[in-house]
Amino acid sequence: MERAATHSADLNRATQAAYPKSMFVLLPLFALSTSVAWRKQRHRYPAHVYLALHLHAAWFLAFAVVTIAADFAESSAVQALIALVGGAYAVWYFLRACHAVFPESWPRTIAKSAAVAIVYLPCWFVVSLAMLGYVIATM
Repeated sequence: MERAATHSADLNRATQAAYPKSMFVLLPLFALSTSVAWRKQRHRYPAHVYLALHLHAAWFLAFAVVTIAADFAESSAVQALIALVGGAYAVWYFLRACHAVFPESWPRTIAKSAAVAIVYLPCWFVVSLAMLGYVIATM
């Protein structure tokens, strides 16, 4: 911990290098959660993996744009607004993609998407903490 605290640049670099590896855990978890939520649909697991890959790529692109736009913003209020718009876009895109892939009513799509998010976000948090612990342990 002391080395991580005194060498924060090394910690940031190691974390950025390790984070893409966590997607090898998170993408299948996301696909599994969508396959459980929409288990009565006739889609097999690879279709859920394709959806997971597509959504994560779209989210990464959106948050990259948000990060770049926020760097150009002068005030913290504008940065917060940019982050809010980016987050709203990510949620909207998730709902729209699920509705397009799994044609159900909007209320069912919203409920199932919320269930997937309730399962996935804690998994993302735990994997992120585990990745950070790994990075600190190997420094």
